[in-house]
Amino acid sequence: MDWSDRFSGINPLEHVWDILQRWICDRPVQPLTKEGLKRAPIEEWAQIPHPAIRKLIRSFNFRCRAIITARGGHTRY
Repeated sequence: MDWSDRFSGINPLEHVWDILQRWICDRPVQPLTKEGLKRAPIEEWAQIPHPAIRKLIRSFNFRCRAIITARGGHTRY
């Protein structure tokens, strides 16, 4: 599905990428090699609790409704 830049915040995947980025940055030792950079997101992905991902997916309808209600204007998402 194509997403407008204006509404990228409603895409649950954007929030998963944010989680991955924060967790990789919070690692005590940052990946320094290409192999380490490839492996880090895979390792962190495996650590994301399934309830957190389900919560993001379930919130999609609320996010869409908020945009519709705001007629495309600002939302908290």
